[in-house]
Amino acid sequence: MSDALNALALARTVPPAAPAPFPTARILEGDPKPRPQQHVTGLLLRAEINGWGGFGGSGKTITALYVAVVVVLAGIRPAARVFGSLEVLHAGPVLLVCPEDGEGAVRMMLDAILAGLMLTDDERAWVRERVHIVTDDAVVNLTLDVARLAATAADVGAVLVVLDPLINLLGGATEDDNPVGGTVTDQIRRDVCRGAGATVLLNRHLRKPGKDAPAGGSATVHDFRGGSAWTDGARLVFAVNRREGGITLAAVKSNRLKPGLRHELRLAIETDPADDTLWRSLTLTDANIGTASESLTAGVGRAINENERTALLVLDDTHEPGKRLSWSGWVKASGLNENTFKSLKGRLLDGKLAEAISTGRRARNGGNEYAYAITDAGRAALTTGWVQQRPKGEGVTTW
Repeated sequence: MSDALNALALARTVPPAAPAPFPTARILEGDPKPRPQQHVTGLLLRAEINGWGGFGGSGKTITALYVAVVVVLAGIRPAARVFGSLEVLHAGPVLLVCPEDGEGAVRMMLDAILAGLMLTDDERAWVRERVHIVTDDAVVNLTLDVARLAATAADVGAVLVVLDPLINLLGGATEDDNPVGGTVTDQIRRDVCRGAGATVLLNRHLRKPGKDAPAGGSATVHDFRGGSAWTDGARLVFAVNRREGGITLAAVKSNRLKPGLRHELRLAIETDPADDTLWRSLTLTDANIGTASESLTAGVGRAINENERTALLVLDDTHEPGKRLSWSGWVKASGLNENTFKSLKGRLLDGKLAEAISTGRRARNGGNEYAYAITDAGRAALTTGWVQQRPKGEGVTTW
């Protein structure tokens, strides 16, 4: 018998080695491991995957860039607040991965943000040295390059990594593939969040609403484009919407913080008089600063404005229980401009002050027909507004 046959016969008679066990630890012994923490209060979780989703033009990118700048700025200006109201708990450099907009557009937006913040020369120099971007000539494919991304974040000392948007970072793979989504988010959490110690903000798009979706309805986790694994892999997820010169971020998933988080922002962009595509200055501030933009429910947030009051009064059923109006009937009875009314209606539906109720009939466009009614919260808002009394002694810091 040849030596090769002898070795094969011997191998068949030797039992395979037992697999090595996974490493374990007595989790309750010794000092506790670092607990989950916030990075920006009510907005980003530290060293976790955070997800934002919105339609094109909703303001995801400019809001993410603004947050990134203030996270850096807080290292030299400790009183800096995101949107003028949210505290930065971990300042430091940021890494941007923005293949869709590219370096040119990102630079213009960042310059406008810096102008809007009215930084000193020292602050500008500080921010300039600490905002990093993966260059346009580099192709980032998250299905292959998560370890390389983690190494890049560690190399620049990034405390925040912005990935915008997901669809351009998959090397041709589809967002619908849940095994890809689960694998990539696991790798990002392990290598970038835990390995490099960086918070990740992952921007995505929302699906176009179906014909039967009520106009102005609130987004849910099911409205995010692609497989559910991407949203499942994030710990805090906001839907981003842009209306009437403002941007709203409404939490649709919160594993670590209270539900119902919401931020209403006032956006102002000054453009070059000769070229509207050239932004000169950008400001993004909390529209309800001094109260609580994060939870707009009856009695919390801000006073309703005159247009909102007018629209709610039309629906008021105090003397007509069960009153409901069609979309056209609601607009006509309010006397308000229809374009203004569209965004106003969205705010009332998002704030649960009004509700859309299916009539069971088909609309002219083939979708479901809806009627609109006031809610208990809407009735309360007509009396109390959305005004929140702050705890005695609580201050508000603006800058």
